[in-house]
Amino acid sequence: MRLSTRLAPLIFLVAIVTITYALFWVGPYAPAVTNGGLMTTFLVGVLVVFAVGYSLAWVGSTKLEPVRSLHPPVFPRGDRRLLKWSYVWYIAFAVISITAYGVHSPGELIQAILHPRASYYAKFGQGQVSGGLTIVFQVLNLCGALYFILIPFAALYWRAMGRAMRIGAVISVAAYVVFFLSTGTQQGLANMAIAFAVSVFAVRLRNRGSKASVRRILATIVVVGILGLLGLTIVASFAARTDTTSTLFQSSASAQMVKNFTPFVGPYFARGATVLIAYVSHGYFGLASSMKLPFVWTGGMGAFRGLSSYLPQYLGLVDPYYSTYPVRLQEVSSWSATGVWSTIYPWLASDLSFPGVVLASGVLGFAVARVWRTFLISGSSLALVLISIFAVGAAYSEANNQLFNERYSAIGVLTILIVYALSRVGASSSHSFQKSVAGGTSSGLIASNRSVGPRQVR
Repeated sequence: MRLSTRLAPLIFLVAIVTITYALFWVGPYAPAVTNGGLMTTFLVGVLVVFAVGYSLAWVGSTKLEPVRSLHPPVFPRGDRRLLKWSYVWYIAFAVISITAYGVHSPGELIQAILHPRASYYAKFGQGQVSGGLTIVFQVLNLCGALYFILIPFAALYWRAMGRAMRIGAVISVAAYVVFFLSTGTQQGLANMAIAFAVSVFAVRLRNRGSKASVRRILATIVVVGILGLLGLTIVASFAARTDTTSTLFQSSASAQMVKNFTPFVGPYFARGATVLIAYVSHGYFGLASSMKLPFVWTGGMGAFRGLSSYLPQYLGLVDPYYSTYPVRLQEVSSWSATGVWSTIYPWLASDLSFPGVVLASGVLGFAVARVWRTFLISGSSLALVLISIFAVGAAYSEANNQLFNERYSAIGVLTILIVYALSRVGASSSHSFQKSVAGGTSSGLIASNRSVGPRQVR
């Protein structure tokens, strides 16, 4: 197995952190940071310890080769049912959310999509729909695992899916995209783009030894084109919903960036690109500021905003969210806990402390490598889902605790982790049982099976 294949998730994480951190230091917030050395040391520590844990998971496994999948791959009945239910989840979530955010007709929907800036700010007056008390939303929250299944499953089984299932996948994704376009929010689009790109890349990487075809080359071109269009849409939306009165343009660094971009893309896209650069990297300012605050333990729930919100709603307990680093930073400064970003690390550090985050990154690296190895060797669909989840979390590590901010997302991640862990335990137990049987009855049962085997397979 190639070294680049084994290290793909590690390379992805290092690239995300390195690029966004470099962008931060050329952005408008860098001059205000006074503890850059400490923050840099922390981030380097996270990456190094993650790499150590990742490497340990591959000890003794570097010569393993994947079991080549069939073309088209086998599409298990259970996975087929899960994929169909994910269609239902996507469409129901999109339709109900669009209605909850105040859009009640096709005309209003079109206007919301055409005016992303107004839609983006208008949604805050509607409240967070996923945390409502309606039965439908609560069911969608509890079935949040279906949110993560559609894209990886479609990437893995596309060639084995019939025309009806392919059309269902396209309609489901389109409904979800329309919802996020109608609110002027790029988060959902970016999540899908990341999951899509990583899932397709992972499947192709596993099947690297298979012969290329014109159809696959065309599919790659289409994928790149779709991602490019999504990128242009995101930049244009940033430009449309931001004007020169934004705080992002009140520094000389931002103004100079706009001037530098304008000759190449024009003033409109130059403004969007400048905001996008500041947008994806400004979380490091929140991280640097949070590292100045004292540690207050949040009981292991501070990083799980989507779950901790249940505590005051149903149990009458104090939400540990209000003791997290980002919220306490908001209390002592103007840096909002929800309006801007502070990276994922202060959220995790609220439960683990910043040194604890460094140590925990080693455990995460080990787990990610094991999951990635499982997918490469066996083509496990659940392993691919977990890899796409890791990719989304890693891509948003410079922003926030993306995977655990919403109830359906937090519940979905935990559900998939539990199911995957149970499946691996079951697989290990079965393998151990088979080895014990083979070792204890080699002279009898195995010989008997060998003798009658050919006659049974007719």
